[in-house]
Amino acid sequence: VSVTPDKSEVYINVNISEGERFTVNEVKLTGDLKVPEAELRRLILLRPGQTFSRALVTTSNELISKRLGNEGYTFANVNGVPSLTPNADNTVDVTFYVDAGTRVYVRRINFFGNTKTRDEVLRREMRQMEGAWASGQLIENSKVRLERLGFFKGVTVETPRVPGEDDQVDVNYSVEEQPSGSIGASVGYQQGTGFVFGANLSQTNFLGTGNRVSIAANRSDIRDSVSFSFLDPYYTIDGVSRGFSLFFQQTDISEDDVISNWASDRLGGNVTFGYPTSDISRLSFGIGFEDVTVYASQRSPIQVWELVKYDLYDANINNKYTQSDKFLNFPLTGSWSISTLNRGVFATRGSSHTLSLQVTSPGSDLEYFKTSFQSQKYFPLSQSWTLRLRSELGYLDGYGDDDKPPFYEHYYSGGFGSIRGYEDRSLGPREIQSAYDFGDPRAIGGNLLVEGSAEFIFPMPFVADNRSFRTMFFVDAGNVFDTHRKDEYGLELSEMRMSAGIALSWITGIGPLSFSLSKAFNDQPGDDVQAFQFSLGQPF
Repeated sequence: VSVTPDKSEVYINVNISEGERFTVNEVKLTGDLKVPEAELRRLILLRPGQTFSRALVTTSNELISKRLGNEGYTFANVNGVPSLTPNADNTVDVTFYVDAGTRVYVRRINFFGNTKTRDEVLRREMRQMEGAWASGQLIENSKVRLERLGFFKGVTVETPRVPGEDDQVDVNYSVEEQPSGSIGASVGYQQGTGFVFGANLSQTNFLGTGNRVSIAANRSDIRDSVSFSFLDPYYTIDGVSRGFSLFFQQTDISEDDVISNWASDRLGGNVTFGYPTSDISRLSFGIGFEDVTVYASQRSPIQVWELVKYDLYDANINNKYTQSDKFLNFPLTGSWSISTLNRGVFATRGSSHTLSLQVTSPGSDLEYFKTSFQSQKYFPLSQSWTLRLRSELGYLDGYGDDDKPPFYEHYYSGGFGSIRGYEDRSLGPREIQSAYDFGDPRAIGGNLLVEGSAEFIFPMPFVADNRSFRTMFFVDAGNVFDTHRKDEYGLELSEMRMSAGIALSWITGIGPLSFSLSKAFNDQPGDDVQAFQFSLGQPF
């Protein structure tokens, strides 16, 4: 230690002598193991011939303790001790002393902080049972399942000893609830659809029961709709889910400058059942009905004319929808999903994948199938930075007597949840215009969807609690194609659209609120770009 000449500061020099390196000669395991020795040896990271590392000894202690904890030995004590090898220079023997202790059982499982969510909703997610021995793995799996519900900002767990008992613990889960839905009425302007008037109730935790309920009525410049859906994730005690939905929608796109000119009335509903195949995967099956009436005019594109078998000689010369056709379909649906995400909302690690198929059943007026695959994976880069990769593929086609699928089932691309920086549903194939349409060709979607994105998630500056906020830099890429018009709109990498920017999402009391500011990289003539976009009710 020395003092500066003006005596205002002090220099502190630390001299370090690393000494000699030691090599591991032998690794021993002794004590009350309770678990086959071969299993515990696989958890020891030190090997004979390696350079001795205190960090590897500490990590090995933790891994062995965790393994014993999974068998109910919650308070096991493991200590790796090095000792000099006799008659050898710079070598050590490492002995791991294991004291498993008494097997511990769970007396009670308690929940704290769930003021809105019923105890039974949390208790049915438990994989650790009361009266069984305490398993560290099952206790942690139960915690992760609570986080995946999406009802809570955070979940913590403690396992205190029962006073006066050496072989019993309580498992205490503490949760902090967050908004799990939205309710309200709205009057405003929404990008892509114009003026919107609506009322909605959307709850993923309806009245604290864990059931999902959504009721909505919306009116905009191009679309009027009402819908109702209900899902009970625990229709049976074994976790079989049951859901159903009903909807009615009237669409008139004659005033839209982006999407093709046509109109439709759609009435439908479905019933679905989901079956858990493991703690992280499930299969779902459903059946539905859909009554669709499609209206066409002289200005409608050829794709609409083909579907309704438009008779030009029986048409009105103005832009009124004078001809229509009605289709009654019975779609069958199936899906397989697997998720290891650590949270239901704003995940930071894990992955999820969903493969789905919809096909119209025999007796339907139209024969087509639609399949899609959605995938996302989170890679923690540090304690606060995360990389998210997302991809989506979709394919639609006809079968049997219908060589083409109906145009109203087409995929669209652009906007939130798709390719940000481009107007909603504006990318991809253009309509084949009739001789009576003198405007620019508009988007009509396609039967092949390819999309992907990379997002670098980081903490929101100047905000202490980031659990309700998500900020990110992103790069989006993708488009929609038409395999029935390969010469014009077939799959080409050069036709993939790209954008990059920054985005923010915020869980509010009325639902998720999202904004993005982006730049389209390779927009082409005819593309509709939007640097600033927003969405209410759609988290990303």
